[in-house]
Amino acid sequence: MQGPAVVFGAIATVIIGLDIWATVVVARQTDLPLVQRHFQIMFVWLLPVIGAMMAMEIHRRAKQHKPRARLAADEISPILDQALRPLADAATRTSERYIEKELTDFGHDASHSDGPH
Repeated sequence: MQGPAVVFGAIATVIIGLDIWATVVVARQTDLPLVQRHFQIMFVWLLPVIGAMMAMEIHRRAKQHKPRARLAADEISPILDQALRPLADAATRTSERYIEKELTDFGHDASHSDGPH
């Protein structure tokens, strides 16, 4: 008779441990309203295995789809600077070369003119 009691005790321990873990997971989900968390915890304990597995699945999906934290204004500037600096430097060099070329062409044309007509 001791064999079935040990198996039942082990199964009960696993189920209770699973329910405790699911309760903690649901209780820590601060993005859910308090009433919804209470109903989920009641569901976990009323249907021990199914409720705990559903709570884990809901937690897993919520964890995957969490929105990215917003950046503070002082964090945005260095990130943009790092991303846009190479483009800005390249555009500046291109503009400088264009201006030098235009000035050289203008100076070249001006030196070959016969003066005012």
